[in-house]
Amino acid sequence: MSDKRLNFKADVYLGLIITLGLAYLIILGTVLVKVFPGLAMQIMFAIDAIKFRSSLFLLISQNSFWINLLPGMLTVVLAGRWLKASVGLALKILRTNKFINGLKIVKATLRYRKFAAKEALIFTAGFIKPQIYVSSAIFKLNTSDEFRAMLWHEINHQKNFHPLKILICGYIKELLPPLPGKEIMVDSYLMLAEVASDNWSEKKNKSKVPLVSALLKFQHQSPQALASGVSYFNSQSERIKILVGQNKQSFYRPMIYSFLMVLALTYGSLSAQNLNIFYQCPHLGKCLETLAVSKNEPLSRLDGHESHWPYLNN
Repeated sequence: MSDKRLNFKADVYLGLIITLGLAYLIILGTVLVKVFPGLAMQIMFAIDAIKFRSSLFLLISQNSFWINLLPGMLTVVLAGRWLKASVGLALKILRTNKFINGLKIVKATLRYRKFAAKEALIFTAGFIKPQIYVSSAIFKLNTSDEFRAMLWHEINHQKNFHPLKILICGYIKELLPPLPGKEIMVDSYLMLAEVASDNWSEKKNKSKVPLVSALLKFQHQSPQALASGVSYFNSQSERIKILVGQNKQSFYRPMIYSFLMVLALTYGSLSAQNLNIFYQCPHLGKCLETLAVSKNEPLSRLDGHESHWPYLNN
């Protein structure tokens, strides 16, 4: 398959993953708006029952209590996962910028920037204007043909903004709950980006031998952990097998799976908008204020609660 088709397929696949992430965020936001008021009220009713020595047992024995409490708690946990992933994304961007700025650049060419390091490294970094970085040790470990093969590989990463796309993929991976097949779905895109870059390198060099040779040399190294926003050249036995024709990577199954997940979440988002099983307090702010300051007025006596929570009047 040509490098153009591989890069196009990778972009289509990434689009599916991004759409999946957006569909999940929409359904999460929709459900959160639906269930959070009910969750908040169950907690406030429980505190109110203890405060005025009403029957807490009667409250927790109601089906409506658990219908509002459990989905609400689950949604809050998922919202916390989104918050953690978002904070992690910001930290990854900061760490990547710090890593790049900390490199000791000794030479800059039109194609790459050379930095001083004892370890053989070549990678693409930068989200808006990606640049290729090469360590000085590369020229001691690899031949000129191998270096050119690796450089062309990184040029494909650079041209297709793979550091940014990989960062987005990682964010969605952290954002999504532990769905079946999530790891394979995201990792398949990462492999597709690597295979597309290998294909580009093979085309430019008119040979796969230097690239395979470079990959084999990297197998005997234990490269340092780089910042997560860096797309760096590393050896993967799966890629070597694909290059030498021992294996054929199929990406259609994870792509179909991603598409089906998008459809499922889109349907779930539309269905969530019509949910009416969760308790909706007509004056949530007033309830919170009453709970905090009132010494003689239980929440059950506020307008809108009497018919729903009569047992709290006991």
